[in-house]
Amino acid sequence: ALSPWIWGVLGAGYLYGLALPQGEPRRMSITAATGSPRSWSDLEIQVGAVPASHRSVLAGLAVTSAARTVVDLARHLGPADAVAAADSALRLGVTSRTETLAVIDDCASWRGIIAARAAVERMDGRRESWLESGSTLMFAEYGLPEPEPQVWITNSRAAPIARVDFLWNRPGVVGEADGAVKYASGDPAILLAEKRRQERLESLGFI
Repeated sequence: ALSPWIWGVLGAGYLYGLALPQGEPRRMSITAATGSPRSWSDLEIQVGAVPASHRSVLAGLAVTSAARTVVDLARHLGPADAVAAADSALRLGVTSRTETLAVIDDCASWRGIIAARAAVERMDGRRESWLESGSTLMFAEYGLPEPEPQVWITNSRAAPIARVDFLWNRPGVVGEADGAVKYASGDPAILLAEKRRQERLESLGFI
């Protein structure tokens, strides 16, 4: 029989409001403190230690702590999804890098823990979307230096001009991570505002 303490990994991620993969999960993974591992086409039950420091209760449900949830997600998800979940946890203030690294130390011999550590060491709460988190991995893949995220650009009078998603050097290269949703309405005012914003940045010497 399974322990009454059963923790759903993706379910906890939803409850904490973390950035998760798009669409419905094809397979749910839950963790039980005791019992035997089981696996079906749409459900996997893993058995692993869940010490008191890794436990929490949200909406009356037994879930893993935010730090443990980030680590479990990072052990199972791809790199971009793992970093996005970690970034969002830090941004929302539900856990800290120190707490998450402590969980990694507790689970040092577990499958996927090396990938989880890589994601946690890269976590940055200033990034505001999955696309921004995924973009930083792409920059690294292509050998680009890591940019500073979410930077306010000001003019010579220190008046704010724009907040940019990424900045390399000052003045230097600006990067933006804009998905299709931003322009889906087809409103020409949005495109015009974006064009003028870009012109203001370029007038200050940014590319």
